[in-house]
Amino acid sequence: MTWQEYQSAVGELYVQMEGIGIVKKSITLPDKITGQPRQIDVWLEIETKSHKIGILIDAKYRKDKVDVKDVEEILSLANAVGANKCVLVALSGWTEPAAVKAQAVGLDLRLFTLEQALDVIVPEKWIICPSCESDCIVMDCAGGIVVDGMWSLLTAGRCRECRVTQFYCWACGDRILLGLKKQARCDCGHIWKNTAKLMMVRVRGEKGWSEISRNVTLLDPDAADIHLRNGLEYKAKGVFSAAINEFTNAIKKMPILGIAYYYRAITYDEHNQIDKAIDDYTKSIELNSDYPMGYGSRGIAYYASGQIKEAISDLEHYLRLEPESPDRIVIENTIIQAKSRLNQQ
Repeated sequence: MTWQEYQSAVGELYVQMEGIGIVKKSITLPDKITGQPRQIDVWLEIETKSHKIGILIDAKYRKDKVDVKDVEEILSLANAVGANKCVLVALSGWTEPAAVKAQAVGLDLRLFTLEQALDVIVPEKWIICPSCESDCIVMDCAGGIVVDGMWSLLTAGRCRECRVTQFYCWACGDRILLGLKKQARCDCGHIWKNTAKLMMVRVRGEKGWSEISRNVTLLDPDAADIHLRNGLEYKAKGVFSAAINEFTNAIKKMPILGIAYYYRAITYDEHNQIDKAIDDYTKSIELNSDYPMGYGSRGIAYYASGQIKEAISDLEHYLRLEPESPDRIVIENTIIQAKSRLNQQ
């Protein structure tokens, strides 16, 4: 992130505070004495019944902590443009003397980390709480939760002030705002509840409640895709251990990515680790039961391991899903051989 992007994120944070006032980003205001233009990072203008209040907001994007000199410079700028108040937003915090000076002169210090800045410029990640309107709902809880044995995907966040929670169900697209200890049903039929504990959301299915919190493993499809591509490259080069590691990393980033299990299974299969291959083929099928290759590959693995009945079942199911398969003749011959072996047992 550049300092310009950080400055923009600070401005965006105040823009999202609807109803507070008019926010202007990266503007110039005339010096009261010289008339020369002075650069302002963010200017917040609040209009009351009798007059306007101008608040100067300055963003400091640097690794070092803000010191007394910085506080004095902002105070000087605020005085030069006639600001009624000033706020210094810092990436890395401030020194103790700077805090003492700021408190003495009425300057507000605000910590705004890089992670927070990135979150602000991600659409729909920060939402002004429509309930209390005094703080943000940060949509920082995103991932998968198992309901009735199936993955249900969601994005959720809780207001730090009033603890209202908003969630978005990926399956049905429903958005629901829940007060503390309240519950509601989405179009999927799941019941969502905002609990008083650290667990943010409970989802109820036919088999009971499942829970999700900010500590849930976050889904990261972009990172998962990178690991998946790396794994395929290592697999093509015959670098077995590196390929397995990359497919495993893809799964960690996106536990519902069935194709990562499938390619890890193939890699195990090619190196005669049949049991591990069968386990991964099975997991890929659980995540995507309509993917023909999962059944076809697991059927061949079953056949190689001597599990003949399972092999026949998978291979026949594969042909039902993929009737025009280019390897249909090979699969049919394998089924015939499997049935012959089964009759000899």
